[in-house]
Amino acid sequence: FNKAQGFGQEFGMGTWEDVDLCMKVRLLLGKRIFVNVDATGYHYVGATQEKKRRGYHLQQNKLIFQSKWGSSGGMVWTSGDFW
Repeated sequence: FNKAQGFGQEFGMGTWEDVDLCMKVRLLLGKRIFVNVDATGYHYVGATQEKKRRGYHLQQNKLIFQSKWGSSGGMVWTSGDFW
């Protein structure tokens, strides 16, 4: 986490900062990302948003992510592959 410089502050609150971290770990540090497709997680989406009564910049964060990693060649997904 520290070697990848943590979550990107450019995303602010919302989304894409976790995927950005995975991209940094993979492409900048040369590590592999493994996904456990059998794992189950529960997340109450919007809990912080509701509590603080403000929205997230979801579309803005998506554009930041795409501009940062879109041409990296690292966003290729093939079923069964690890990325």
